[in-house]
Amino acid sequence: EEIGSDNNGAMVYTRTAEKKDEIKNHILAFESDLGSNDITGFGFQGNNKANYIIQEIVKKFKPYNMDFFSNDAGNADVASLYSRGIPILKNINTKTIDHREYFVIHHSAADTMSYINKEFVDRHVMAIAGIMYAIADLPMDLPK
Repeated sequence: EEIGSDNNGAMVYTRTAEKKDEIKNHILAFESDLGSNDITGFGFQGNNKANYIIQEIVKKFKPYNMDFFSNDAGNADVASLYSRGIPILKNINTKTIDHREYFVIHHSAADTMSYINKEFVDRHVMAIAGIMYAIADLPMDLPK
């Protein structure tokens, strides 16, 4: 999964999907890898039309304080799909917008389930499920 070589999981997945001619079936790639602080919104990268659609969907999360929007969704695990034209999306957390607290727990000895705030996880699940449902319910595929 992580970057570092041409044989990481993300690259192998992408190359396999290309060989099987399955890239065309990908609508969106999503990555949640910035910790588990409270969700504040979403980051997205895609073409202008797709960007507009996602921004309109994210506005519906305003009552839940999850309507922050960024034009940055680049993460290592989805970058290879993005380079093939697949739009990418990520959830953004209150303390990891600028990555300043990303490695305080992530990939450390403290990176265990006991440190996760269950209410924050519930909010992430609600937001991710909600935005994915909205995207899946569009009358057309998300523009590439």
